[in-house]
Amino acid sequence: MLKYHPPLEWQKPFYPIAQAHTLSGRVVRQIDRDTLVILDASRTQHKIRLQGIDAPERRQVFGTKSNEYLTASVAGQVVVVEYSDLTAISEYWAMLLLDGTDINLKQASSGMDWHLHK
Repeated sequence: MLKYHPPLEWQKPFYPIAQAHTLSGRVVRQIDRDTLVILDASRTQHKIRLQGIDAPERRQVFGTKSNEYLTASVAGQVVVVEYSDLTAISEYWAMLLLDGTDINLKQASSGMDWHLHK
């Protein structure tokens, strides 16, 4: 069963903003329910994993809906990525912003994904 988290829990940043770096680009591909590829101005692709969420697998309840919801939100859009570091497999573990809207928060608060506690 999903655990309810009060709204203030969702408003906490995933990492200190002082340590964050940013990049921006157009979303060109969605790898799965919580991983995207963006293309920056220099035509470099970056693999972005949405930080702080756990998306259901395709065969789980809402797996397909979660995927469709993220696609409808960001496909082809120019986004800002706030990240603290690259992971060991060269992907950005990051917060995704579209016109100032936190997409990670939108996915979790919509009920499409779960808030990931680590």
